[in-house]
Amino acid sequence: MNIKKDGCIVKCEHCQCVSNNGRGGFDVQVPICADDNGIAGTARLHCAISAERHRVELVNWKDTDDHTVTPPKEIQKRLATALDFVADHRVCGNQKICPAEVIEIVEKHGTH
Repeated sequence: MNIKKDGCIVKCEHCQCVSNNGRGGFDVQVPICADDNGIAGTARLHCAISAERHRVELVNWKDTDDHTVTPPKEIQKRLATALDFVADHRVCGNQKICPAEVIEIVEKHGTH
């Protein structure tokens, strides 16, 4: 399942958990792209999950050659909107698209 919001695509079905702090916070890697200018790669996102809210923030963005991408401010704002959509709709923990480790974290620390 891809989430497309404001021209940014987050390829949630390819999400991989890369760290877990044990308190509802974890980092994932997920392919993303800005469809209007071709900037693509893998984002590291920090997710904070609680019963009250979900929060998803960009940690870094690497291109296909593993170089850090610093997108223009406009794309950063649009990506933030897309990540807010993921958080607001509590996509993290979706049993149809998330890896088992993410599902377990969300079940333990938040409601879904």
